[in-house]
Amino acid sequence: RDDFKHRHVVHMEYMSHRIADAKRRYGSHVSQLTQIMDLQGLTMFGDSRGMTLFRDAFEIDQNAYPEYLGNLFIINAPFVFRGMWSVIKGWVDPKTAKKFIVLGSNYKETLLQYIDEDSLPAEYGGTCTKPLPSVNFDAIPKEKPEQFDEETFLNTMKEKGIEL
Repeated sequence: RDDFKHRHVVHMEYMSHRIADAKRRYGSHVSQLTQIMDLQGLTMFGDSRGMTLFRDAFEIDQNAYPEYLGNLFIINAPFVFRGMWSVIKGWVDPKTAKKFIVLGSNYKETLLQYIDEDSLPAEYGGTCTKPLPSVNFDAIPKEKPEQFDEETFLNTMKEKGIEL
């Protein structure tokens, strides 16, 4: 559990550097992340530690990185998860909870209200054909980076066999 928390903090620090890099490249209006979490295939009968880790990540994010999240779209959420959301959002500051949008399989129209069609991946109903990166949690660095360099980051991921 402590390793998960540490890796999550390192991941968020990496993301903070990516936001700063995007801000330099695109302007000061870039200040938050919009994320899509696809729960396709999620089962509620797997590892019971999942909810504890989910809660840990919530607590870290709302206490240490409250302004980084623009919106988090949780799509393909099973009916059971959508029911549990009423409990989960009780763990989160109400201001932060409003940033979480939990949707079933009929999510395209809602996503397009927040994300331009040419920026939304084709897999989710948009026209962006840039491939989605595969997630490899073992590739998350174990130490906080001193600075973020997009080219170095992409080369490191490529060396690890991860195409972004």
